Amino acid sequence: MNGLLVVTILLIIGPLYVFPLQDDVKEECIQEVGLNKENLRSKVNCYFRCIFERQNVIVNGTINLFYIKGAKPCEDIQNDDPCRLAFLLQRCLKHNLSEEEFSLLAPYYHYPRFD
Repeated sequence: MNGLLVVTILLIIGPLYVFPLQDDVKEECIQEVGLNKENLRSKVNCYFRCIFERQNVIVNGTINLFYIKGAKPCEDIQNDDPCRLAFLLQRCLKHNLSEEEFSLLAPYYHYPRFD
């Protein structure tokens, strides 16, 4: 019984550890990359790199998705360019997860909007 409780707690807390729900992550990455309306196309890949690295989804060029149901096809993506790797991962997750799963996973994985 105690083992089941521990597993349940880990399943609940695990994603929160990997995907910290920090409202400032998006803004910090926009500033770090220097992303704005004019350079969105050229810098959005590095924006995704920043987001994924801060949330430990990409660590030292390795993708860590073992706990996300439906993301298995995305685990083997490789690219020497960390920004391109992040873009390919974002695109793969969007393609392989339902819109609801993708949106719940992290709101930061959508393209940022500038008014």
